[in-house]
Amino acid sequence: MLLEISCASDFLCRYVASSSACTPQIIQAFKEQISALMQAKYTNHWDPQRPHIGNGYRAITSFGGKVDPLLCEAAQKSELPLQTLEGHIPRDLVLWVEPFSVSFRVGDHGSINTIYDSTRGKVSMKPDVP
Repeated sequence: MLLEISCASDFLCRYVASSSACTPQIIQAFKEQISALMQAKYTNHWDPQRPHIGNGYRAITSFGGKVDPLLCEAAQKSELPLQTLEGHIPRDLVLWVEPFSVSFRVGDHGSINTIYDSTRGKVSMKPDVP
């Protein structure tokens, strides 16, 4: 879970890091807050045996100008101005954080892009060989 959270928080921080209003200290604090909040939220909603169960609960979104409450809380705790967050996170962003995978989509009809994917834990069916 920690690797997936780290990949997701790095991805999100890249958006706000482009703001001239953000110091490296604020970005680092924002990353730490995102990571801590995600870890707390996902603790009882993380099953590597069934990675897609709970993916809606774990998703981080930005729809119609409303940024995910988890990101707003992380911004507040790290002293990142909410206006900066809202101005740099893409509209209609969905970030899926799942066991062994982190992916995102921007826009209703956008393609799904993979940030992190591990084959560890995935089952592949092999035919019986005589």
